[in-house]
Amino acid sequence: SKIDVDNMELNLRRIQTTTKGDKHVTLRLTNITVQAIKNWLPIRASLAPLDHKLLTNKRGVGLAPLGIYRAIYTLAERGQITGRSNPHAFRHAFARDLLRNGADLSTVSQLMNHSSIQVTADYYARWSDDELQYSHNKYSPANSLPLITPRD
Repeated sequence: SKIDVDNMELNLRRIQTTTKGDKHVTLRLTNITVQAIKNWLPIRASLAPLDHKLLTNKRGVGLAPLGIYRAIYTLAERGQITGRSNPHAFRHAFARDLLRNGADLSTVSQLMNHSSIQVTADYYARWSDDELQYSHNKYSPANSLPLITPRD
């Protein structure tokens, strides 16, 4: 994990970090996430952390990506969750849920730190027939037209 406790701005609900290519990014947090981090910090402190990583193991050593994958896999197994359970699957689900809940492609693209809106469209803006029908029913301009009734 590249999330460093020194780069957290919990009062602003964000964390500054870098990607694999050392690109600086801002991770946005919800109030629930901020509270979860605040609940974790005293536990983390009791582990006498050996570095500044947010996520540590029981020995106080910051988790590497493989350690995060293993922790998620273990929790999914204990919860008898089937299907993909890894950080990338959660990222994918997050993007899809944002779009399903009405976020626009531009916003999702920025939140995902994609290089372009086209990347977001190519990977996440794919809809099932039921989803397309629902959106058509909900947003069609025909909904504002008067109903035509047959004449006798």
